[in-house]
Amino acid sequence: TYTLAFFDCVNPLLPTSCNNIGTTPVNQAAFTASGVNPSTGVTGGVVAKSGGLGTVGMSITNVRVYPGDNTFDQNLPLDPNGIVYSSGPSRNPVAGAVVRLIGPGGSDPSALLLGNSNTVVTGVNGFYQFFFVNATAANNGTYTLTVQAPPGYSPPLVTSTTFATGGGVAAPGSLSPVPPGATNAQPQATPPVVGGNTTYYLNFRYNFTPGLAGEVFNNHIPLDPAGVPGGGPIGTVADVSVVKTGPATLAGGFTGTYTITITNAGPGAATNVRVEDILPDGLTLVSASITPAASWNLGTGTMGAVAEAANLAVGSSTLTLVVQASAAAVGTTITNVASVTTTSTDTNPSNNTSRASTLIVGADVSIVKTGPATVATGTTISYVLTLVNAGPSVATNVTVTDILPTGLSLVSATVVSGSFTLVTSATGVTALAGSMPVGTAVVALTAEVGVGVVGTITNVANITSTMPDIRPANNSSTATSVVLGADLSIMKFGPPSISAAGTATYTLVVANNGPSVALNVTVTDVLPMGLSLVSSGVVPLGSATFNNSSGTLTAVLSAMRLGTTTITLTVQADYTATGVVTNYGRVTSTTPDMTPSNNVGSVTSSIREVEPGVILVNKTGNKTVAEVGDSVQYTIRMRNTIGLPVQKVVLEDLLPAGFRYILGTSRINGATAPDPAGGVGRQLNFDIGTIAGNTVVELTYFVRLGVGSQQGDGINRATAVFPGARGTPVRSNTAMFKVTVQGGVFTNEGCIVGKVYVDCDGNAVQSRDNGPNELGIPNVRLVMLDGSYVITDNEGKYSLCGVKPQTQVIKVDTATLPKGSRLVPSSNRNAGVATSIFVDMKAGEMHRADFIEGSCTPEVMEQVKARRNLTAPVMPEAERLMQQFAPTGASSIGVPAPSRPLQ
Repeated sequence: TYTLAFFDCVNPLLPTSCNNIGTTPVNQAAFTASGVNPSTGVTGGVVAKSGGLGTVGMSITNVRVYPGDNTFDQNLPLDPNGIVYSSGPSRNPVAGAVVRLIGPGGSDPSALLLGNSNTVVTGVNGFYQFFFVNATAANNGTYTLTVQAPPGYSPPLVTSTTFATGGGVAAPGSLSPVPPGATNAQPQATPPVVGGNTTYYLNFRYNFTPGLAGEVFNNHIPLDPAGVPGGGPIGTVADVSVVKTGPATLAGGFTGTYTITITNAGPGAATNVRVEDILPDGLTLVSASITPAASWNLGTGTMGAVAEAANLAVGSSTLTLVVQASAAAVGTTITNVASVTTTSTDTNPSNNTSRASTLIVGADVSIVKTGPATVATGTTISYVLTLVNAGPSVATNVTVTDILPTGLSLVSATVVSGSFTLVTSATGVTALAGSMPVGTAVVALTAEVGVGVVGTITNVANITSTMPDIRPANNSSTATSVVLGADLSIMKFGPPSISAAGTATYTLVVANNGPSVALNVTVTDVLPMGLSLVSSGVVPLGSATFNNSSGTLTAVLSAMRLGTTTITLTVQADYTATGVVTNYGRVTSTTPDMTPSNNVGSVTSSIREVEPGVILVNKTGNKTVAEVGDSVQYTIRMRNTIGLPVQKVVLEDLLPAGFRYILGTSRINGATAPDPAGGVGRQLNFDIGTIAGNTVVELTYFVRLGVGSQQGDGINRATAVFPGARGTPVRSNTAMFKVTVQGGVFTNEGCIVGKVYVDCDGNAVQSRDNGPNELGIPNVRLVMLDGSYVITDNEGKYSLCGVKPQTQVIKVDTATLPKGSRLVPSSNRNAGVATSIFVDMKAGEMHRADFIEGSCTPEVMEQVKARRNLTAPVMPEAERLMQQFAPTGASSIGVPAPSRPLQ
């Protein structure tokens, strides 16, 4: 019975790298086994590789070893597995080895194995493994494990009739050449010849009988490297070398990486290998690392690193150094040397050192920005950027940025000196240079200061370069300017005196004396008692608002540049105003005012007594001529000429003699109004009340013409009266309207009526028996001696009333007769010609006077018909001329031809 001890190994092939973890396996099945290390005979000496995250199950027990089994380095109790490794001192895994499992009697056990294959090719870790999944007791027997070496390796060299397998021993009968074409190893009667190579194979017994624990082998198989007979070191001959690489340039103050490749080209391992890299002045070690780390002891310090390996196998290692270059080394070339030594015989010592040269680069770029100490809004500000490269290296990809602060907008930018390209926008400028040698460059820029900027302006400019900067603290510069305020002032002008109910104009001159633009300028003018605003204006154009409730004018300008703005106010003095008024104007701004003492202006005016003309009265009537007993409607219009309401207005109306007011006929603006004070007497007082500013009130009423009206002048007189300052009555103009009064049915005047017609049958009568031929002649003018005239209507008729009781003469204006007409007498009362008729008018009589055209020629008749067709029927009515006309000839009276028939 064996007891197995389990170990956790760094390298399963090196027992010294293993730690005993006890007899309970890690992540194994719940069974136990026991055994003794066959190499030492000591219980617990078996080397086992285990892994996983925790321990499970119990100890492994009841492991049975059959005769002929190889128990070396066996990991129980799973499937055949192991590592194909080099027999040299490195014991490195071998990739590409073909491992084959052959069943009893040379059979192929693929059907019993996971994956149905009995062949495995090792990977980089040299590992192989077979899993039995379908085996039963029928598959019990001897199995053979064979290995074919990859290129560069050969089967182990036979040095004796007993073959050492890393501490385990296999009987000579277990080693046999594999005949060409055979699928399994053949037993041999004699051991292999010493000094020759043999295909390595192992025979082992596998028992799948139920109830027995099957042995599972972990056989580590050695292969000899080509040219190294015997499977072990052939001496201390080696070729060690170093190759050092590093950056061609390194910026002062920054870090860089050096790589040292350490190589042992063999053929043997090198002993006591020492690699040394002592850094030159200007470099300081930041960190160091080496791979593979397990093969080396690495020591470091600020001045370099030393790596030592007691036994360096054939192969390569990499030492990596991260160093920092000092700013003081900028401009110099530093050479770094690495070397390797060994106590073994070095076949090529010329490659034991390697050097790398690095140029330490860097530049000191800086910027200085200057600008004015003070600045005014609405103007421009100039900045100068002085760019310096203090070296020692040329600065590459230099970028200068100047982003203007809020409120500034770029106007222009120029390169005064240096080789820079400018990229500009409204918000700033960027200056670019692919390279900047040691020296100075200057960039100038001008920006506009917005009107809304207040306080201070802080402008920052920066410079950068892809060449590392050894003094980055001077890569930024700031210019600060104080924004000045504005000096606003106001002066107010106005008349020395204002008439009550009159208007006046105030002028406010607002000035911005600078230096900055003033924002949100507000001018306020609180009108004193007795004044009210009529209109306002701002020049240059601005906005003005007025609050009637408080009597405050507010004019607002969003921005006022240097100069003046004029505000005019037209005010209306109250008709009751009196005394003295003082008007103040004030100006303010959100921009600080440097001299606030001049922000108020005033003007004082005296108020004169109210003058006539506040209310203008106009009076008309619906008749200019009326008879006794007629009614006349008067219309009186009262216009308020000021912008203020006039209160307590009374219209005083004096009627002519014989005129009487008709009760209930008063109307104000069409609405029924109370009867006036005074009743039906001549003096009427109408209570008008308040007349709004710039409005008209219309009063209408009726009067009747009574007894005595003919003896009066017929003139009606109306005056508006209202209380002014201190209650003193103010009277308007007096409006008059005249009505001419006639007697009517009681008159002494008479009327004349008649016609002008064609008499074709000569009977002196307009006969209807002769058809439509004896027609009346339209548009014939008949003239009286006093110059009045009348024009016949469409039927040739006329009438004329108001004729004084005396002998009158009516004469035909022959120029208005149809061409070719010949008048014949219709009465013997004429002036010797048929174109005239005498009328002996008596008081109140009516006389008839006809005029007869006696030719009745077709030419005359056609003209008469044409006139009748063109002239609409009208009623004849007299018209009196304002101007008298005298006769100019025997045949006609010289008066203008009428432009239209009298209506």
